[in-house]
Amino acid sequence: MLATRSELLEKIRLGEDSFLEMKEVKFAGGKVRGPTQDGVANELAAFANSAGGVLLLGVEDTSRTVIGIELDKLDAVETVLREACEQSIKPPLAPIIERLTLPDAGGIEQPVIRVEVKRSLFVHQSPGGYLQRVGSSRRPIPPDQLARLFQQRSQSRLIRFDEMPVPGATLEHLCEDLWRRFVVSEGAAPREVALRKLAMAAQDDDGAWRPTVAGLLLGSERPQEFLPSAYIQAVAYQGTTVVPQGDSAYQIDASDMTGPLDR
Repeated sequence: MLATRSELLEKIRLGEDSFLEMKEVKFAGGKVRGPTQDGVANELAAFANSAGGVLLLGVEDTSRTVIGIELDKLDAVETVLREACEQSIKPPLAPIIERLTLPDAGGIEQPVIRVEVKRSLFVHQSPGGYLQRVGSSRRPIPPDQLARLFQQRSQSRLIRFDEMPVPGATLEHLCEDLWRRFVVSEGAAPREVALRKLAMAAQDDDGAWRPTVAGLLLGSERPQEFLPSAYIQAVAYQGTTVVPQGDSAYQIDASDMTGPLDR
C-alpha cells in the first residue's frame, strides 16, 4: 500500500484520505514533542480496525509539503512508534516501519518515515478507545458496529477448529439428550446460551446460530452428515503387517464407527 515513491508523492499532492495520514514531527531538545505516543497509537489502531493505511511522518498535512526529519533524530521517532505499538495499543501492533527520502518544495531530498498498517485480524484498543478510519479522520466505533466487528474479526482469524460454526447445520441437528450431558448447572438458560458456553454453538457471519465442529461431534447422532470425515474406520489385519502375504486373506475384520465421538 503506497509502497512506491511515485504513489506517495501523488497521495501527498491529493491530501489525506481513508488510507493516508500525514504528520509533521516536532522536537523539544532531543525528544519528540509531537505527535505524541498516544496520538500515534490512535492513528495506527484506527487504520488496523479499518482497511489498513499509511502514516507518513515528516510531512505537514495542511500545506501538503515535505518537511523531513533530521537524520540524527530518526531513532527517537522510531522509538516513539515502537513504544506506541507495544505499550499503547491492545493487542499490540507490528506495522512496517520504513525510512526513506522524499523531495521538499525546493527539490532537496528529506528523510521521512513511512509506517504501513495492514487490516488486522483483531480489534485494537488505543488510548482514544476503539477507533476507525473514516475519510481523512478517525472516529469512535459505534457500539453496535463494534460488537459486529469483534464477531467478524474473531471468526476470520485462526480460532480453534472445533469452535468454528459448521455451514448448513442448524441447532435442530443437535440432540438435546446428548449435549445436555455436559451442562453443569441446572439453570433455565436458553438453548443458545448453554450451547455457546459449551463452545458447541456459535453465530456465523450472518448472525445465525449453528453447531460448531465440537457441537456436532459430541451432540449429534450423525455428525458425518455435515462433517464427512467424522467417523472412525477400524481394520483388523492378520499377522503384524498390512502388506498381503501370498494369497491368504490378511484383512480379518473392519468396521466404520459413527455417532457421538465419546461413544
